[in-house]
Amino acid sequence: MKLIVGLGNPGKKYEKTRHNVGFMVTFELVGELSSEAPAHYKLTPEEKFGGELYGIPYQTVEVLVFRPSTFMNESGSAVQEITSFYKIDLAQDLLIIHDEVDLPLGVIRSTSESSAAGHKGVQDIINKLGTSKFHRIRIGIDSRASRTEKPTENFVLENFTASEQNILEEEIFPDVIAEIKKFLDNKK
Repeated sequence: MKLIVGLGNPGKKYEKTRHNVGFMVTFELVGELSSEAPAHYKLTPEEKFGGELYGIPYQTVEVLVFRPSTFMNESGSAVQEITSFYKIDLAQDLLIIHDEVDLPLGVIRSTSESSAAGHKGVQDIINKLGTSKFHRIRIGIDSRASRTEKPTENFVLENFTASEQNILEEEIFPDVIAEIKKFLDNKK
């Protein structure tokens, strides 16, 4: 069993914001994996563990895709609850997907056993799990000419522009899905 968690903020207000790129990827992932699932398989999300949970078969692995319903900076409790319930091997079977303001838009970094680097949602997960030994995919969202252009706290809560959204859908999401499949195939 593999657990993939996309981070974001709940509610329509935040749906297309830069901070919600983790949620956006999980919507793409659910669509992709469900299209590869057996025809008899019904994809229905459940409200559990303080979030929205999908269970999808992928090859020989059961994949759980989870979006916490908490705000980004309080993601840890929901992640701790679901990992405990399913007895997830954190170092091998947990993947967190989130935005990264320290990377330019479109840059993707796969890491494991790394610090939160100032990301409060990731730090909350580390605090609640008691470890940073899990996999992460960091998706670059910074498109500012300079950090002095807009404060980071405001920038991450703005919607992606139409051109940025197009880049996400056409270029970034397919690359992230490919990285997720490497994780699922144990090729990370």
